Amino acid sequence: MKLKVIYDYIDSFAPYSTQWSRDNSGLQTGSFDDDISRIVISLDLTLGAVAFAREKGAQLIINHHPVLFNKTGFVERGTPLYEAVRNSIDVLASHTNLDFAEGGVNDTLCKMLSLGNVKTFSDGECDCLRLGELDNFMTDTEFASYVSGKLSTHCVYTPTDRKIKKVMVCSGAGGEYVSNAYDFGADAFVTGEARHHELLEGKRLGICLVSAGHYETEDPIVHVLKENLEEKFRRLEIFEYHEKPAEYI
Repeated sequence: MKLKVIYDYIDSFAPYSTQWSRDNSGLQTGSFDDDISRIVISLDLTLGAVAFAREKGAQLIINHHPVLFNKTGFVERGTPLYEAVRNSIDVLASHTNLDFAEGGVNDTLCKMLSLGNVKTFSDGECDCLRLGELDNFMTDTEFASYVSGKLSTHCVYTPTDRKIKKVMVCSGAGGEYVSNAYDFGADAFVTGEARHHELLEGKRLGICLVSAGHYETEDPIVHVLKENLEEKFRRLEIFEYHEKPAEYI
């Protein structure tokens, strides 16, 4: 199967034209004319992912985060991109187009948290914000513990006296949207990363800002994308690769 067929299928539900203006989703290396029979799906292009793809005999890695994001003037020997090219492995990135898509990264995060009545919100540029509801009210501590359990992680959160029912999510580095979450009526806001001043803003607003880990809020899409591709292309062999960049102690 030609890589272009796989690209077009992803484009059908997560259009690459919708990606953030500063993003670089799309083909990172290889050719749309290349024949693909085995695929590895990974959140990131790492040396481990390339080695795994080589072990499985995969011709393509589909990853969420583009390895070519900022201007690159030199590809160093031993880097993941160099090793992918050296081993004739194509790399296709589906980043913010998959963040924004219906059934994509943020909708998957909502499902992981069992949120109901989910609606999409936008700040005018980013269509990644989702607002849903819990089945029951929770305290801030109960909710942070709930998120930790659902995502198998450890959370940082801002305390609040507010009872939590409405929850906004933005996977990855979404701490900057805490004010939007408050304006949209959320009692809590779950994201992957929140900086110090964003946590302070959450506390000031009285919203429970939960920072649950960039990897942890996005990695579930790997399995979802695998299932989608397997259902569409039954002849392809597809493998998941998971590599956490950090551990908690």
